[in-house]
Amino acid sequence: MAPEKTVGPSQVITFAGIELHTEKLEARLPIDEVIKCRMLLTSALGHNKMTLCAIQSLIGVLNFACRAVKPGRAFLR
Repeated sequence: MAPEKTVGPSQVITFAGIELHTEKLEARLPIDEVIKCRMLLTSALGHNKMTLCAIQSLIGVLNFACRAVKPGRAFLR
């Protein structure tokens, strides 16, 4: 067993970048991911033009966020 990959008993565990809360039965994004999403969205709204790479990066971050925010998937398409 790898000690850096094990976690002691806890009600909140991070798995694949999403926090899983076992008592509340919810999945949520860590606060650093929420800040990253808001920062990218704010910068995208301030531009008239964006490069294809920047748009693809923004869509990738939002697509990742849709794993925890289920209603967001309808608005992403």
